[in-house]
Amino acid sequence: IDTISNDGIPKTLNYIFSNVKKMDALLNGLLQVSRMGRATMTIRKMNMNSLFKAIITEHNFQITEVSAKVTIQELPDCYGDENLLNQLFSNIIGNAIKYRDGSRQLSIEITAFTEFDKIVYCIKDNGMGIEERYLDKIWNVFYQIDPSVTGSGEGLGLSVVKKVAEKHNGKVWVESESGKGSAFYIELPTTDFHE
Repeated sequence: IDTISNDGIPKTLNYIFSNVKKMDALLNGLLQVSRMGRATMTIRKMNMNSLFKAIITEHNFQITEVSAKVTIQELPDCYGDENLLNQLFSNIIGNAIKYRDGSRQLSIEITAFTEFDKIVYCIKDNGMGIEERYLDKIWNVFYQIDPSVTGSGEGLGLSVVKKVAEKHNGKVWVESESGKGSAFYIELPTTDFHE
């Protein structure tokens, strides 16, 4: 009996510590989402070319590791909070890297177009894509299409993206085809605004 107990203790402790870490990450993520609704934004004109350059630099290790090709069109400015927009676009680019299709080189294309008094930024990838039946669910807190993907997170990233877009009086949507890739569209204001 002592042998069984002593052999099983390390495995049990590893299991407990692993689940405590997961719970801690979930609680921190929920706290972040809840604070986002109350956080005061510092709204200013954003140089989106500079913002995306910084985001790509932040992801440079992962981009290099998977030999991804990133193309950025000359982007128009918008108005918004730098930290929140950084988080929004970082989440989408991080997902493109995470959910790439291993059978081909990852390609990420960042473009934009103006529509009335809004600018729509598009981040398009040739990754795994999303089946149509999941397209509405991906914005829900804790929803994960494929939790088996290494480093897939807690299912908070896209709910944060949606919240940030809404705080900016904008919106977000996705077009995707399973096995072919996804295009995320983020609509943001071209003029100054108040919360």
